[in-house]
Amino acid sequence: MAQMWWKAWYGPERLEMSFPAGWDVRVYPMPEARRLTGEEIAEAIRTPVGTPPLRELAADRKNAVIASDDISRPADAARIIPVLADELNAAGIPDERILVLVALGGHRQMHRLDLLRKFGPGVVDRLRVYNHSPFYNLVPAGMSDRGTPIEINRFYAEADVRIGVGSIVTHPQAGFGGGGKIVLPGVAAAETIFTNHTPTLAGDGGSLLEVDDNENRADIEDVAMRTGLHFIVNQVSNDAGEAARIFAGHPIEAHRAAVRHAHKAYATPRPEIPLDVAVVNAFPMDTDIIQIEKALNVFRPGLEGMVPPGGSIVIVANCPEGRGFHHFGDYMMPLWQTIEKCAHTNDVIGGRKLVVFSPGLHQWDVDDFYPAGTKHCATWEDVVVALSDGSDASRRVGIFPAGVLQIIE
Repeated sequence: MAQMWWKAWYGPERLEMSFPAGWDVRVYPMPEARRLTGEEIAEAIRTPVGTPPLRELAADRKNAVIASDDISRPADAARIIPVLADELNAAGIPDERILVLVALGGHRQMHRLDLLRKFGPGVVDRLRVYNHSPFYNLVPAGMSDRGTPIEINRFYAEADVRIGVGSIVTHPQAGFGGGGKIVLPGVAAAETIFTNHTPTLAGDGGSLLEVDDNENRADIEDVAMRTGLHFIVNQVSNDAGEAARIFAGHPIEAHRAAVRHAHKAYATPRPEIPLDVAVVNAFPMDTDIIQIEKALNVFRPGLEGMVPPGGSIVIVANCPEGRGFHHFGDYMMPLWQTIEKCAHTNDVIGGRKLVVFSPGLHQWDVDDFYPAGTKHCATWEDVVVALSDGSDASRRVGIFPAGVLQIIE
């Protein structure tokens, strides 16, 4: 019997997985890390990297905006944002002049129940919380060095203090999440997002785990700094999606410090022998089908030798929101077919069987987003049957309980 977390923001819960007797099942976790206390989060925010403390940065300023990632990401905004608000209060900015802006990029709007899950009543009942739209309430802000036309949210642009709250997760184009991504795509206009995303979706200018020599990341940070992002708070998570470390401060320096730590915190041993089956978890980003492909990030640096062609990969994703919705990357949306459908997934799968285990999805959902032949299973029992393929032969199984975070050494 093996266990892993799933059902982010709608639980979480522990999933139990059983396998046939005789199968060789091994778990490949990243290092254990405990959940930070509230005081530890506050101390990290009050001792920033590369900038003066926030209360000094905000002194003599009139208002502030806190752009935060949404329910598709694990950042513990419910405990981070009250500390930021207290620091802004200490600088002379009262609660009524602090806006929390949900940095949705192209993601769906969040309703009150979402906001309560993500931010908690301590934020929702204290501060104004607005959803960003990539289509409305935007202002132009010039052009990036890469030629990306910059339009951003008006509330963000007009604030005297601009703060970003985000998550350090592996990312196939920007290297890692966090940092300036809270601005682009977070609070950017559709055209800005399209222009930044299109080259890297076509395989040009972006790469997994690389941030310093990454054209996509450079464009993101150029836009973030041109539009005046002052201060970030980025979370490195444990396998339960909890805040295990917090890095605050300069939008680039603090982000790089967080990335350096993530390389250690997410480090996972490479399987000693080739696997017949790799079970990879999309938690803590398993809310909908748009996000769960990032579970394959754990294999992008080199699946060859881990799971030989002919083997199987199982994505575990509860998907309580089912298909979810994305303005640009959803089925038949503008970025869905910027390149050949699922080409980047095909590069990873490469002749291996792909199974998506999700009680929140159907086969037709999987057909829309994954390569032909991908099988959907609604129960774990169905997964085992699919992996057995009518044979009584033993299988070598490797379980990666936080695939969207883990980095294979």
